[in-house]
Amino acid sequence: MRRRRLRTVWLGACACVLAGLASSAFGQTADAPLDPNDFAADVQPRVHAVIDQPTLTAHGPREMFTCQPSMYRRLIDHPDQTVRLWRRLGAKCIEVQDGGGGRFAWQEGVSEVHWEVILDGPTRRVWYAEGQVKPALLIPAVPVKALLVLDYVEGKDGAGRPAVRHQMQLILHTDSRVMALATKMMGDSAPKTAEKFLAQLQMFYAAMAWYLDQHPDKAEKMFASLGQPDPPDSTLHNPIPPRSPGDPQGPDR
Repeated sequence: MRRRRLRTVWLGACACVLAGLASSAFGQTADAPLDPNDFAADVQPRVHAVIDQPTLTAHGPREMFTCQPSMYRRLIDHPDQTVRLWRRLGAKCIEVQDGGGGRFAWQEGVSEVHWEVILDGPTRRVWYAEGQVKPALLIPAVPVKALLVLDYVEGKDGAGRPAVRHQMQLILHTDSRVMALATKMMGDSAPKTAEKFLAQLQMFYAAMAWYLDQHPDKAEKMFASLGQPDPPDSTLHNPIPPRSPGDPQGPDR
């Protein structure tokens, strides 16, 4: 039952995104290409190391969803807190460590990645990440360097509600031979795998921002509980199935 209800949260957010795309008050803007000159001088060598010889480039879907933009920014500022909020809804997420100053890290087995904010503008945020990742069971961990680009715009949906439109781009540099071998073993193309990853990462923030906007009473309690240890699985909060965007009474139970 917990998994079923959690899935409803994700599907409700997806419905909200799709409804917003059909009728929104966002202007049509073209995302600017990544320019190393936009970064601080001490960061530019790392940017060049990725974009000059990329092994892989992928884009996530362009999505729009209703939420409070300030809450969305809070979630992307603190991915460690966003992980813990999802855990309070019953999700299983990898632990994210906050290193301070916009630096974060996660580790799973031999895979370990550290990342930090290297550009924080009004409509674009860029993270630089490096570490080692094990792409498949029979393949050793390989070093990776990457840029994760988030373009987002605040606006309103077709009904005049506060909303955010966002899209992520991943630029990855690693051993191309290992990437080709991993792709062959996983039975999927590397770009498609990266696109799926970006779609999940975008929904990680979008669905939570949307859910907290739909349930402000729960939002206050969930944030207040972050100072406490994560609850065991048996006591994880089961979210009430969210209302669909076009139905103020919510879906049939």
